[in-house]
Amino acid sequence: MAERKNMRIAFHHGGIIPASVLKAKKDKSVGPHEEVTVPAAYGKHLCDDKFAYELVGKKSAKDKTAAEQTAADLAEKVETAQSNLTAAQTALDEVEGQEAKDAAQEAVTKAQAALSALEGK
Repeated sequence: MAERKNMRIAFHHGGIIPASVLKAKKDKSVGPHEEVTVPAAYGKHLCDDKFAYELVGKKSAKDKTAAEQTAADLAEKVETAQSNLTAAQTALDEVEGQEAKDAAQEAVTKAQAALSALEGK
């Protein structure tokens, strides 16, 4: 069986493909789950090291739209979580009394945990 020359991959958390790999003038930044075609040996290396995963089959336009919507929803949730964290930190700085500070610190901790969960940390 003949070795294939290229393969389609996507990074879990985004990545950079060196210009030398793509035979391009500059490196290519790739977002999370964005499809990119690379030489098979390089793609296999990234997949084996769990930086990326191989894309098999063809995606329909409907699937791409659903993926784009999911990404947009996630971005909105992250933005909301960041706003909640900022508000909780501001409240912590402004409250008086130990009981109020303890409650505000708990809100900050919960907001940090929610943001970390959304960002995959």
